[in-house]
Amino acid sequence: MTATFADGSTAHADLLIGADGLRSTVRTIIDPGAPPPRYVPLLNTGGYARGLRLDVEPGEMHMVFGRGCFYSYIVHPDGDVWWFANPRQPREQAREELAAVTADEWRARLLDLFAEEDGPARDLVTATDEIFAGWNTYDFPKVPVWHRNRMIIVGDAAHATSPASGQGASMAIEDAVVLAKCLRDAGDVPDAFTTYESLRRHRVERVVAQGKRNGDGKTLGPVMRHLLPLLFKLHRPGPEAMAWLYGYRIDWDSPVSPCSSGRPGTRG
Repeated sequence: MTATFADGSTAHADLLIGADGLRSTVRTIIDPGAPPPRYVPLLNTGGYARGLRLDVEPGEMHMVFGRGCFYSYIVHPDGDVWWFANPRQPREQAREELAAVTADEWRARLLDLFAEEDGPARDLVTATDEIFAGWNTYDFPKVPVWHRNRMIIVGDAAHATSPASGQGASMAIEDAVVLAKCLRDAGDVPDAFTTYESLRRHRVERVVAQGKRNGDGKTLGPVMRHLLPLLFKLHRPGPEAMAWLYGYRIDWDSPVSPCSSGRPGTRG
């Protein structure tokens, strides 16, 4: 097959893997009716605080359900503090609208959101020279069509998840390994794609749903935020409850049994 790019150049290959993210072009080539991403009502911003010394261990990530905004920070071994915040934003804003917000306005907004915080949130904002311009959060609860003929999508192009899941990169890496196994063991490319989808779809859609639930927790009202510590103590999931997410393993050496797509498949 031949891929033609915007600059007029072309590339020839046996298959096309679209790992082109949330706004995937390959996804719409495969399925012109593919749904748009879903807006998750959170913004993302953050920065690098310098000259601020916090009494925490380097490398430990601290996540705080603040009174006005969720935020997280981690101290680098050199003393700098890397942090991000998720201001609530019920209405989706266009890129141009977000880009029009100045750095000073972002700083003022965050300082206002963190006005009643007991933790280091305001100090993080004050010690940061450049605060990242905010951007929207999206996910894909379901992308109906992942592949057609010799084209397929992987990673965020197929199943973008909210950053609140903490699994975006993990899902993409898993995709790459499982797809490689399917291409190795299936009888042909279409069979490999069908088998890959059968192995991946349920898991990644479950991760997306988990990410949405995690993100919804960041938009709780003041009453629920006060109750959150108690709820965590009463319903804190044990390691076994999350084993499906964190205990997932791929055995590279085990063969894949291809699914039938109308053509006979064989093991490699």
